[in-house]
Amino acid sequence: HSDLGNVLVMSGKINEAIEHYKTSLKIRPGHAMTLSNLGNAFLTSGRLKEAEGKYLESLKVSNKNAPTYYNLGVCLEKQGKIDEAIKKYRNTLQIDPQHKQAQQTLARLNKAQ
Repeated sequence: HSDLGNVLVMSGKINEAIEHYKTSLKIRPGHAMTLSNLGNAFLTSGRLKEAEGKYLESLKVSNKNAPTYYNLGVCLEKQGKIDEAIKKYRNTLQIDPQHKQAQQTLARLNKAQ
């Protein structure tokens, strides 16, 4: 179900993907990548609070996933939680110092402050 969710996201069928990720989590509760993917689907569909919750759940299971920290930062930034977002972008760079998007976003936010 998780793989099908990924295919559906790439096809632009976000709501269907969300349902498949939820089904996958019933089969494998607490699977970090599926939680993160569900967060991405929620983020894409503008469901920011739900996205934030799934990213946080994913990071409780596996706190070494730079893309999840980055996406959580994006989600927080979209909610206007800039200071929290900056922390998540820094977490991203602690795990993956070469993460270009996090570097660029952090530079942009630091310049704006």
